Amino acid sequence: WPEALSAVAARGVPEHAQMLAAQTLRTKALLDLDQVPANEFQALRDNLFGLCGRASEGNWPRNVLVQCALAVADLAWQIEWFEVLDVAVSEWSKHDRYVVALLELASALVEESG
Repeated sequence: WPEALSAVAARGVPEHAQMLAAQTLRTKALLDLDQVPANEFQALRDNLFGLCGRASEGNWPRNVLVQCALAVADLAWQIEWFEVLDVAVSEWSKHDRYVVALLELASALVEESG
């Protein structure tokens, strides 16, 4: 988990490596959540949510933002973080640069709900 989080967030990482790290986070959120102690869910949640915001704010490649949003959505469904969209609207609707993250997360939540 920490390596993938760092690789996505690091500056100067080649796009293909950043994308691989983002895909890894999404896969781990979907399949490997049991590797994270329950008392660390909130920190993981906050880190993934923050990555989505940074991806939108920093104009990261769209495919990286999509994978980060999917990771947040997968995590939200599994840990029953049902107010994730409320938090996103509260945090991200204040600035235009976060609109893309907000839309991607909303789309990901619908996509991952089934």
